[in-house]
Amino acid sequence: MITSAQIIQTTPTSIPRIFDQNVELHEFGAADMLRFDDLVNDIEQIFSREATVRFVPSKWLRSRTEAEAYLQLATLNATCTSDRLFFITDHSTKQVVGVIDIISPETAKRHYRMDSYMHIIEFYLSADRQSRGHMSALLPEMLNMLKLQGIIQLAAVVHRQNFKGSRLLQRNGFKYQGMFDAEQDLLRI
Repeated sequence: MITSAQIIQTTPTSIPRIFDQNVELHEFGAADMLRFDDLVNDIEQIFSREATVRFVPSKWLRSRTEAEAYLQLATLNATCTSDRLFFITDHSTKQVVGVIDIISPETAKRHYRMDSYMHIIEFYLSADRQSRGHMSALLPEMLNMLKLQGIIQLAAVVHRQNFKGSRLLQRNGFKYQGMFDAEQDLLRI
């Protein structure tokens, strides 16, 4: 099912590039290493803005060094686990304006306390790119592609005050499962 997004297949084992009118979603890969310094700058810009990480302050990056460590860890996790990082890139500027992180069950066990472990989705969009419909266009297509690759159980942990994020997930089939902790809820598909 293709909605407003347009899909272009890259390889049979990866998520295809998914486009909407202004941004593209693609998986972090070897070709991105050629522009590692630019990616570090973009990641620092996304995660150093309070408005972007207000619901998950632990993701706040305070320096370029922390942004570089974030990307190095993503590279290591993609190599050693089934964690996957996707970039949301502006068509015109080629700047990364958001990320979607698919956390593997094995990584989730190290960072989350849950009854059962499955893949977890986290997404972050630069504050100046929010409320433009990017995630509404990209998320359903990505979820379809993940299903085709066998990832059919997916969870999300959402801050109770993140009404837009919670609604977006629920519109895409996620169901409220209960309180995750004092500030966040657990949703599953």
